[in-house]
Amino acid sequence: MGDAGWKILFTVAAGFNFAVGLPMLLAPDLMVAAFRMAPQPTLLFVQFTGGLVAIFGLYYTVVARNLARREIVWLGIVGKLFAVGLLTAYFLVGLIPTLAFSLGLGDLAFVALFLWFLLGGRKLSAQ
Repeated sequence: MGDAGWKILFTVAAGFNFAVGLPMLLAPDLMVAAFRMAPQPTLLFVQFTGGLVAIFGLYYTVVARNLARREIVWLGIVGKLFAVGLLTAYFLVGLIPTLAFSLGLGDLAFVALFLWFLLGGRKLSAQ
């Protein structure tokens, strides 16, 4: 894939993170209801999580503008694998619905594409 394709990938990744994170940050009560989660005594952790997800989106935008920022991509892989692992654990014991789990599985596609970018799709020497 050429640089234009990689830039599109990271722009889409940013959009995905904004689409997930911003509603959690800005409308946490609606997100708790949408995911059929138990009412929260405080929405702090929902908003905090949403903010962090959106911040990752900002960093994917940085990568889309500068493909040499490979360290951000490694952090993205770690963050996405962490999210998928945590969502899987909660899903397997029945604490989150399929919808929340399914959205998290979208991160696995990004992990695969990010690894392709780092390990074979765009070599350091091509920069």
